[in-house]
Amino acid sequence: MRAPRLRRVLPSVGLCALLLTATGCAAPRTAVVLGDGTGTTTAWVCVPGLDEPMTFGESLRLADDAGDITLERVELVDAVGVRVLEQAIAAPAVEADGTVSAIGFERVADAGAPWTQRRALAGTVIRGGDTETYSVGLALEATQDGPVGFEAIRLVYSDDTGELATRGTTAFHSECAPESED
Repeated sequence: MRAPRLRRVLPSVGLCALLLTATGCAAPRTAVVLGDGTGTTTAWVCVPGLDEPMTFGESLRLADDAGDITLERVELVDAVGVRVLEQAIAAPAVEADGTVSAIGFERVADAGAPWTQRRALAGTVIRGGDTETYSVGLALEATQDGPVGFEAIRLVYSDDTGELATRGTTAFHSECAPESED
């Protein structure tokens, strides 16, 4: 009986490791950094009683080596009982006292700058080399009574290689678990 031919498998794995950037073996790249850039939920926003439309914001910046990108759309990850009324992008607003603000979590009716200075997200082009940190802004509305929310946003964009996506790092819920006591 012949021994299994492991030699054919191992060189293929080694070759894949050597050619990561030139093959399909490469880890997915992203030109866009959302939130803290980890791609996993690291922040929770708890807004009890989502009884009127609220804004939600997550920071967006280009990766250092990114080329031009075109923003396409935002999708909610694992959404329950909430829908998006509007998708927007906004530069930070600078107040008279020098305070810089971004789109945050407030009632749409009360939202100030930069929400009032937003523009439509779909079709917005951000040029490579742009070092600005923007806000991806959403207007959200509950579609049911009871708990509503989502685990993150997923931003779909395109560059010269085609359509790509990256995941945000902030969850949004109308109810949050109580903090554990240590």
